[in-house]
Amino acid sequence: MDKTALKQKVAQAIKEMNKDELLGLYDDFVNETSYGDGYIYETAIEFNSHFQNCNPIYIAQQVEGSLTFNTSMPYFWFNDGDLEGLEKIGVNEYPISERFKEMVDYIVEYENSFDYRILENILNGDY
Repeated sequence: MDKTALKQKVAQAIKEMNKDELLGLYDDFVNETSYGDGYIYETAIEFNSHFQNCNPIYIAQQVEGSLTFNTSMPYFWFNDGDLEGLEKIGVNEYPISERFKEMVDYIVEYENSFDYRILENILNGDY
């Protein structure tokens, strides 16, 4: 299978992932490619653990300085160091949409399935 067809299959498989799978894959990709603060956190679960060793004034500055974050949003991330809230996770939602093509290219170029069986099957030609 040529790389263009392979990329199309990988892209389609990612588009069909549920939000938890997509979030996990995106975060694995961010970690692997050293995008630093591009990791997406689940607010209710990870906010406290992310900020547990921070000075309270730092936390207040992060929250106060954010134009989009509030604690009722299900997700947050740091965009160039700025705290931002996210309402949804999806391939057409920022920041995943901004890196979607690059993520697909990376998976195909490096034959890295990030341990997702469907991607592994596609890369192995079994799908």
